[in-house]
Amino acid sequence: MKADMLGAIGTWVASAATLFTLFFLIIQNNKTQKRQEQLEERQNELWEAQQVKINFEMYQAHKREFFNVLDDIEKSSPMDIEFYDREGLYRRIFPMNSFYNVKFEVKIGDTLKFDNGNFTNINKAYTSSIELLNALVYDPAYIGNNDIRPIQFIHSLQELASNLQLFIKPNGGFGDVTSEDGMLINAYKLDKTINEFHNAFKNISVFTGNPDVKSVFNLNSPTYMDAMQKAIFTRLSEPNMFNLNLDKNRYALGLYEFYKFFEHQDVRIADMRIADNDGFHSELHEYMINPEKIEALVHDRTTLTNKINCICERFNKISDHLKIERVDEFRSIYNIFNMLFITQYCFDNNPISFA
Repeated sequence: MKADMLGAIGTWVASAATLFTLFFLIIQNNKTQKRQEQLEERQNELWEAQQVKINFEMYQAHKREFFNVLDDIEKSSPMDIEFYDREGLYRRIFPMNSFYNVKFEVKIGDTLKFDNGNFTNINKAYTSSIELLNALVYDPAYIGNNDIRPIQFIHSLQELASNLQLFIKPNGGFGDVTSEDGMLINAYKLDKTINEFHNAFKNISVFTGNPDVKSVFNLNSPTYMDAMQKAIFTRLSEPNMFNLNLDKNRYALGLYEFYKFFEHQDVRIADMRIADNDGFHSELHEYMINPEKIEALVHDRTTLTNKINCICERFNKISDHLKIERVDEFRSIYNIFNMLFITQYCFDNNPISFA
């Protein structure tokens, strides 16, 4: 009996010990699991913090690389140019980038859901300007007097400059066409700024992962030159939203009109028959593509007077073979230079009146 009681007590004690051990293991397991969860949570926090730090560093590094591209564009330019809002330009091109997310490439159309001024719109502004330019180069219809597309081309350069946050600083160059957005084009060096816009956009486009950029073709095309100079000298010479830097006496405009006069087909035919092939036309053309040369001419009274007299002598050789309308056209151009008090008579027995 006593033995049975002792055996029962021993069994109970053993059972209690087992149960206690089980409870202890359960408690320890819960503590271990809790510590594991805390450790994992801490590791996740550290990992997230590390990812944030990595993304932040990648974002800052990407932005620095972008600014380095802008630096290279500015330093390599022969002109005085400036990207005046670099932060704003970066946000326009990479609006999805932040401290928490970085994309290195932008596909055309990716940023349409963001504000205007994004890379898609910048690309559209560039493409529009190049399409207008190429049409001016290859389409003779652009030579028409009332064609507004040359002016649209200048507007497209203005829009492109604004989208690129690019300011080409005016330096008072003769023939410069400027606006509040900076210098846009030069009436004599028609490729002067276009190559700057092309180079800026191309380098930025390559950085975004878009290396295929429309090229600029044949900026020495006579069709392009005629269309642009006609628009600049006939439309921008009057007050408007653009500024055209020429001499105050408008002698440069008069020389342009003389150049165009001798380019008329009937005048060319008469000139070829009567006058000598002495480089007269080549010299006039040289003034139309060299702003330094024409600026020096219009500010040198003696040289300019001699040049106008030479033009009059040329006209006298062919005037009998021209219609009266052409003679009147020459007379009206000649009158632009009345302040020179030229004594040469351009018309036999019919001197120009300066009254």
